Amino acid sequence: MKKRSLTFFVGICSILACCLYTGCSSAPEVQMEAASLAINELNTIEAGEYNVEAVKDAYAAWATAQKLLAEKKYGESKPYLIKAKTQADLGLRQVKTARELKKRETESWIATVDNRLQSLKTDYQNRSAIYKPEQKQQIE
Repeated sequence: MKKRSLTFFVGICSILACCLYTGCSSAPEVQMEAASLAINELNTIEAGEYNVEAVKDAYAAWATAQKLLAEKKYGESKPYLIKAKTQADLGLRQVKTARELKKRETESWIATVDNRLQSLKTDYQNRSAIYKPEQKQQIE
């Protein structure tokens, strides 16, 4: 009886070991798809132009994951795929924030230049009699 239960236990352990080994030997499709979409979105918005650390980390993790997947080390690639996805998501948020700040800064500069130009035009109209013809051409 003891021998039979021991054989049964060893058989169950063998089956579990095979299942675990087989589960780790297949490519992590869900993580690969999610990371791929996030990296493609980073490429679409040209995130590399911004000096965002999360974007660099996402690209590095993606490259490492791709290398491990090529070597069929699926179990080792999974954490890198997850890191690539999370860092890409963080990078996307940071790049969008950086873009918004640049946009506001640019709009501020444009408003400043427009105000200055309007001021010069008003000044020119009020004092047009004292400008020489060469100066009038430069202003216009």
